[in-house]
Amino acid sequence: MKAALYFDSAEGFGQWRVLISTRADSHLRQARKKNRNLFDIIIKKIKELSSGHFSEDNQKLLTGTETDVPIYEAKMTRDSRLVYQIDCVPEFESNVSILIVIKLFGIYTHAQLDQRFWDGVGYQLGRKGKEYRKRCTFRNRPSKVGVHAGVILPAEFPPPQEATLESPSLEKYVTFSQVPSFVTFVASTLTGDDRILADADVAHVFDVSPLEKVIIEHQHSCYVLGRSGTGKTTTMLFKMLGIERSYQLMQNETMHKPRQMFVTQSRVLAEKVKDFFLKLHESLLSADKSPEEIRAIVASRQAQQEQGLVDLDEEIDWRGDLPKRYGDLTDEHFPMFITYDQLCRLLEAELDNSPNSQSTKPFVQNIAEETNGQHGLSNDYMQQLRAAFVSYGVFLESYWPHFTQSLTKGLDPALVFAEFMGVLKGSEQTLSSDGLSLNKDQYSNLSHRTQGTFVNQRETIYKLFQAYTKRKRDHSHYDAADRTHAILKRLRDGVPGQLVDFIYIDEAQDNLLIDALVIRTICNNPDAGLFWAGDTAQTISIGSAFRFDDLKAFLYRIEVDLLISVNSHGRSRLQPRTFQLAVNYRSHAGIVNCAHSVIELITRFWPHAIDNLAPEKGIIEGLKPVFFSGWDEDTARYEQFLFGESGSQIEFGAQQCILVRDDAARERLRAQVGDIGLIMTLYESKGLEFNDVLLYNFFADSTVDLSQWRVILNALPEGRNDKYKAPTFDDTRHNGVCRDLKFLYVAITRARKNLWIADSSDKGNPMRILWTMKDQIQNCTPGSDVPQLAMSSTPEEWAKTALALFNNRRYSQAMHCYERASMPREKAVAHAYFLREQARSTSVNAQEHGSYREAAFRTAADAFYECAESAVIEKKSYFRISAECYSLSGDDGLAAAAYVRASEYTLAAQHYRKGAMFDEAVDLIRSHRDVVDTTIAESIIDVSRLEYLRERKLKQARELFETDEEALEYMDDFGLDVAQATLLEELERFADAAQLHLAEGRTLDAIKTLLRDTNTDSLQLACRYLLDGLWRGLPLGLTPRSESARANTTLTELIRMSADFNVDALDERTRDELLMFRAIIADDSATLLELGERFYRWHANGAAALRCLDHVFTGLPKLLVASALEVTSSLHQFLLYARLLQGFLSKAYSCDNEDIQRLVGFEVATEDFFLVPRETYLFSRCNHHSTPSLRPTDQGALVLRWEIERLFKQILRGRLHQKVVDENDLCRRLRSLQPCLAFVASGHCSRLATGECPLEHLPAEAYNLELYNLRVRIVLQQILIYHTIYSIEHPAELSRQRRYWLRRLHEMLNPPFYKVGSPASLRGLTIPEFNDAVHTIGSWLVDWLYSLDPYNPSGYAPNFLTSFIRVASLAFAFYPEVARLQIPRVRCVSAYRPEMLMRQHASDATYVIHDLIKFMENETQASLSRGILFTYHVLQKQVPIDVVVLCNFLDFLCGLLVMCTHFRYNTLHDVTLPKSWIIRLSGNLHKLKDRDTRLVHVYIRPMAELLKQMYTGENADHLLYESRNLSTITWRVRNMFVARICKNLCLLGYNSRLDWLRKDILAIVTSLRKHMRGSDPLLERYISARLWDHLAREVRQNSAANTSLDEMIQIHEASRTSGQLPTFPNVRHIVYNTIDEIPILLASGATSLPKAELRRDATPFPQSHEANETQVNGMMIPAVSTAPSPDDVYTAGDEDIDTEDVGAEDMKPEEEFDGADVVISAEDSQMNAVSMQPSEQELKAALTLLTVYRAYVLRRTRREQERSMKAIHALRRRVIASFHIASKDMEWPHRYYRMLFLGPIPHAVICLELLHAHLAEAKSSAKKRLNIAIHHDLEAVKAGLTEIVQLVKGSQRLKEALKPDADLHKRRDIEQLKKYVVEVRELARRMSTKDWQDDMELAYKGIVEPRQPPAKKPKPELNVDDEIDDEYM
Repeated sequence: MKAALYFDSAEGFGQWRVLISTRADSHLRQARKKNRNLFDIIIKKIKELSSGHFSEDNQKLLTGTETDVPIYEAKMTRDSRLVYQIDCVPEFESNVSILIVIKLFGIYTHAQLDQRFWDGVGYQLGRKGKEYRKRCTFRNRPSKVGVHAGVILPAEFPPPQEATLESPSLEKYVTFSQVPSFVTFVASTLTGDDRILADADVAHVFDVSPLEKVIIEHQHSCYVLGRSGTGKTTTMLFKMLGIERSYQLMQNETMHKPRQMFVTQSRVLAEKVKDFFLKLHESLLSADKSPEEIRAIVASRQAQQEQGLVDLDEEIDWRGDLPKRYGDLTDEHFPMFITYDQLCRLLEAELDNSPNSQSTKPFVQNIAEETNGQHGLSNDYMQQLRAAFVSYGVFLESYWPHFTQSLTKGLDPALVFAEFMGVLKGSEQTLSSDGLSLNKDQYSNLSHRTQGTFVNQRETIYKLFQAYTKRKRDHSHYDAADRTHAILKRLRDGVPGQLVDFIYIDEAQDNLLIDALVIRTICNNPDAGLFWAGDTAQTISIGSAFRFDDLKAFLYRIEVDLLISVNSHGRSRLQPRTFQLAVNYRSHAGIVNCAHSVIELITRFWPHAIDNLAPEKGIIEGLKPVFFSGWDEDTARYEQFLFGESGSQIEFGAQQCILVRDDAARERLRAQVGDIGLIMTLYESKGLEFNDVLLYNFFADSTVDLSQWRVILNALPEGRNDKYKAPTFDDTRHNGVCRDLKFLYVAITRARKNLWIADSSDKGNPMRILWTMKDQIQNCTPGSDVPQLAMSSTPEEWAKTALALFNNRRYSQAMHCYERASMPREKAVAHAYFLREQARSTSVNAQEHGSYREAAFRTAADAFYECAESAVIEKKSYFRISAECYSLSGDDGLAAAAYVRASEYTLAAQHYRKGAMFDEAVDLIRSHRDVVDTTIAESIIDVSRLEYLRERKLKQARELFETDEEALEYMDDFGLDVAQATLLEELERFADAAQLHLAEGRTLDAIKTLLRDTNTDSLQLACRYLLDGLWRGLPLGLTPRSESARANTTLTELIRMSADFNVDALDERTRDELLMFRAIIADDSATLLELGERFYRWHANGAAALRCLDHVFTGLPKLLVASALEVTSSLHQFLLYARLLQGFLSKAYSCDNEDIQRLVGFEVATEDFFLVPRETYLFSRCNHHSTPSLRPTDQGALVLRWEIERLFKQILRGRLHQKVVDENDLCRRLRSLQPCLAFVASGHCSRLATGECPLEHLPAEAYNLELYNLRVRIVLQQILIYHTIYSIEHPAELSRQRRYWLRRLHEMLNPPFYKVGSPASLRGLTIPEFNDAVHTIGSWLVDWLYSLDPYNPSGYAPNFLTSFIRVASLAFAFYPEVARLQIPRVRCVSAYRPEMLMRQHASDATYVIHDLIKFMENETQASLSRGILFTYHVLQKQVPIDVVVLCNFLDFLCGLLVMCTHFRYNTLHDVTLPKSWIIRLSGNLHKLKDRDTRLVHVYIRPMAELLKQMYTGENADHLLYESRNLSTITWRVRNMFVARICKNLCLLGYNSRLDWLRKDILAIVTSLRKHMRGSDPLLERYISARLWDHLAREVRQNSAANTSLDEMIQIHEASRTSGQLPTFPNVRHIVYNTIDEIPILLASGATSLPKAELRRDATPFPQSHEANETQVNGMMIPAVSTAPSPDDVYTAGDEDIDTEDVGAEDMKPEEEFDGADVVISAEDSQMNAVSMQPSEQELKAALTLLTVYRAYVLRRTRREQERSMKAIHALRRRVIASFHIASKDMEWPHRYYRMLFLGPIPHAVICLELLHAHLAEAKSSAKKRLNIAIHHDLEAVKAGLTEIVQLVKGSQRLKEALKPDADLHKRRDIEQLKKYVVEVRELARRMSTKDWQDDMELAYKGIVEPRQPPAKKPKPELNVDDEIDDEYM
């Protein structure tokens, strides 16, 4: 490699080695072009010097005699001189010799020679030491013999003993002057001439220093550390050049080309190094080339490099020699000069191919999408503003402001971000952390010495880091550390491609530490192939927390771990050597010393912040930096400094730059001084150098305050810091100073000649004081001379600077320079690039900037397009960039057009496709098919098919298919059913098209398609589809006028079409269904009621009947003021409606019923699932709470069988409940059930005229038998209706409503006024619902009985007695046997004893409820007495009771007293009672003979007070009417009840022979006379009567008159009647022969029946059942238990009555009470004993009920378990059952396969079922995405759908192969079975969900895995050592 760097001597040159500077090389080229004669003279002179001919003209001393190292001039012509120096340099091939050489500075005219300048050069060279000066002046004696006779030969010396400054070339330390750099030139003059003649722009190898030579020749990996300008990059470059040249000189077939890679963060640096490498390499290659060959080389390189004014970094991505993936790199790509960002892009492209790509794919896609074509604003990829990339700028703008202010207060965001990237995410420890970042404990435990930035604030920093991480994750962002970790994860699986042999990492400090592992991993030769160079003092990359010491330790541990991993414990690797370069060749000592003072401060206060290196030195002295202090904007001298003496604005030159902190500082400065020159930020200046640098307001714009800056005063020299107070150093407080000092170092080292520091803040004073104390700056204050800063530049210089700035992406500054250079085209190009950078910098995360960003890209695109129109070389590049910008602006059409202009046809086609311009894309592919990428072309053609078919552009789509069948198959695979149906219609395959429409839920399209067919079957099918659509659109609960129905356009069209169908061509059921929907649409309730009956009665279609009635009863019927007949008619229909709903609710597994499916709106989807269409009400009720198995689909939702049944029943239940409750509330307010009693009684209502009375006002004559039964029917209907919700309604509300309607039934049966009716008017046969209602009433009565409680929270319940009488009377009327059995056992009878209801007597107290029960049973002699005693107690104690119930009870008791009194004498002769009374009593006549009536006087005793209370309302609080105090009721109503009591008493007296009784009654009735308040026809005759006859006449003639519902009847026994019967007004006489004839006579209206010849001893007639109807409904009639004997029949006349018996009635009350009490007490004891002991029959019934209930609970439990079962459980149950059933029909010669068939195989099928369902759902979702996807997503959707279709076909094939009746099981092919199960397992593994994992494992283990024999357990050894305890002996 050493020899490869240098040339051999050529012909014409001597032994002297000649080193020629670049300036001299330039002079030679100019001479060749302008003056060929002069060029030849120069070449001749150089040859003479190289041959040692030092004549007087050739070696004339240019410097003074006192100059230490002389400079010579050689005269060539009269005015031209060759200036050179005799120098000594190390020999490259020897480490022990120094050569004397000639160094040429240049060719100058005599006038250009400045002796003072060259004296200074000689002086500076002399500083290298005495030995050096001596050797430079030493000459060998001229040779006297041989070929070198007369020639002075060069001398050789050993290495010097004294330490000297290394000075390989003057350029490296005098660049501030006009002396250029030296390069080696040891080839012949002819060689150089050839290069110059060929105009080859080549470079030549430097003459390097000894230390640099050692580094270049070092054979192993190394670290090279050095400050800025010390030659680190030079050593790397020369080493690369040597290796490359060595390979070319020594290459053979066995030697592979070394792969060398130069990596840096700076693209500019990479381009510079690459360009210089090529020049040096060509210089070496051209040494032995002819001019023609050199010209060919030059032309080739120019062809490669002549790309015009473009961004070279972008062009790298577009050139054909650089692949997109790292694995595609070949030897031809090396040596490679690349940025780390580009290297990462190559590696990122490999991430998709990694074995673990699934885990990294989302992140990689994010990177790939956002980084494609997105380049940042700076050389540092950490500053690249990509859409999802978190650079420091994004962090500062989009993250920092969102953090909690209490956490960010006092923190520098730059330092925080550096801590995040460099420590928390980019440090070595993160590689072993689970989350790829340090956890809190790891971070807190970091060394305070090595990571001291936030030693005392780590808690706060970590909280900020957590907030940063969360926000980054939420926004799908990534940062540099994320990218590196992703790449490292991929590299663990192996490097994709060939490794690199030598990697050179320049500016390593700008990387993260973990980046080093990426570079180390791709290096093939880590022992000798890694070259790390950098300077941590230049760490300007935000996010880097880098030290070389950390890098060394990190890589050392990596190597140790690798050795351990390969078990190479005995092997060791040579540790890389560390070199330090300390000589700065860029700047003079003035600038170097100033910069070094900054390094000293850093290393003093922060020793671990940067690597500690030897002090850097400058070769020569120079001007000290100038510090302008004491200036501000108001100072005149400051203005002079900025604008010049004359006040006219000055302008900085091309090699001058103003450095500021940031963009904001630049904008402020420009606002002050205008366009003064180049103004750059510190970040932008990285990698650039300028002759003069003005550092403006560096301290003023710092975030570090003055108190912090003062800490550096601690570094003042001893004894000189007394006058300056410095704060104590605090690592945490002063961390910002460390960061700023690094920035300051970078700013200082940008200057080559002059550095000016201008600052208007006091914050710079500490630094100025320090520099002043060290004599390292020149202070300039107001009053002192201000140096002239500005320098003029030529247009060429401006152009050169502009190009450099352009290549560094400083487009704004480049525009400025091009403007100064008068280059408008180039300025426009720079402006276009600038516009693009501005567009890129616009945040894509802020929504308010989205439109601005697109507009900015559009502006940039237009600018590039204009540049392309006028460009020649760059035309395609500018069109391409314009296309990119158009694309980013969202205009893919213009982007595609621009790509066409750029000849990028593949990209043009892609953007036409992206812009949905499919026609243009297809045309472009067809016209440029040969140049468009085949894969992309096929993809676009394929996606165009999809798009055309989606948009139904069948003509264009069919052109892309070979046949229509191929197109149909394609559409079927991808679910393009609309296009498929359209094509089928075009092919006139209407039935297929209709079926396809229907399968996809497009009923309307299916109907229209069928109507286009002339086939009659198609018309019938169309009608069926129409009805299905109407059912689906108008299910139960949805009306045509509902919002959802009106929004359903399909339903609207179906409704329109339904009106056009001819119903005559349809069958009867179909016709009625169509008519039903027409009626629903027309809201024709009458037709719907008729159709409902027809569906229910004729078609047995309950669903359609229910749908009809549901629409009718959508709203409540208007029944409030309807007549009773209208109410009963409506309730009849509503009862049917409610029962239909109840019937559907009570059916088990009713979801399988097709009628119910249509009714509610769902359909069968699979064996386990039902589909609920989206437009139905049922769908709106589907959710994950009520239907956990819910699976959304395009058409609606899939729901499990039991869930859908539960849901629709829940809906039906809710609907039934709501409808019945609403209807019940309406019926409770019906006027037809609430007559106005005042109006009925008197024909007058005071509130009628004002409209305030809410009751029904019918005249008395309107109340007839029909109306009475209609009103009873209404109540019975409502009882049946409300009973339909008995299992739904809340128990408390149910009980309340039951009590209400039973009370209303009691009121309807027992109206308060006789003209309205009585129980005798009931005709059960005229009420269709009567029998059903009776059964329901029975259960209601029992519930009411057992719920009765005499107490409420405040004491005795006032309504208890009323309720008990009502429920007991109804129970004895409808179910007498049950009443007798149950009533004594209810708690209110058997347990409770309210004091108010306890009747006290001499020996004991009696519960009057027992009196009441015994009276109602009427089974004992004392029954009537107990009734009388009950009445007396209630009235005497004023027990609260309803007055209507009381009057009814008194009427019944009075009638019994009358009947019993007469029947005691075996006759009813001369009994006069109302017809209604006699009918009610006639069924109990046989019980009345022996009843005790002695307490009749007790009965009338409280009547006077009762009448007074009723009449006056005084003391009547216990008398209630409709739960109100009677005193609050109008007097007309009260008088009606008074009249009833008067009638009751008068009828008792009228039918009695007791004068005292009649007198007492007269007195009682007429006692009201003193309270009389006015005339009332009802009472006037009663109250004003003077004699008993007056009362008798009134009660006989008027108490039952004027109504068709009742009349007064006088009974005559035929044997006692002779002659003409007496006639009384309003009295009908009947004559009976036997008592059984009385009901017949009453019912027929006849007076008598034909007399039969009867014998006294004849068998009596059986009890008549003709009156069964009235007997059942006689509310207060005791049940008949025994028939009377013949002896009981009374035939005697009045004269036969025993007068003594009559006298016996005058017994004293006291005696009567005592006797009665004895009898009653015995009866009570007997009743209590009976009530406590259940009968044998009851015990059997209880056992039966218990058994039935337990079975019900078991069934319900199982049903609930099924309902709670998941879908997978149901599937398992079904599949296993199917295999079990199939096994019964199969033969099983082998038990093993039967075991498989009933065991593992079903689980494999279950897995397939689940897979198939999952895939079907996925396919449906994919089809949906395909139909709604925007065109950008078509490729991805198509790819996913294609994969799903293939999987569906595979799962279907396996299902068929493994189903229970498959041929496989008949053959019992176990091997094939195993193959199928393996396929199933592979299919399952491709799915993401794990629902089938358990079943798959069972199937696989049971079928595929070999059976392992059970391990034999070792037998336990016999234990003979234990002794048996004595206690067990």
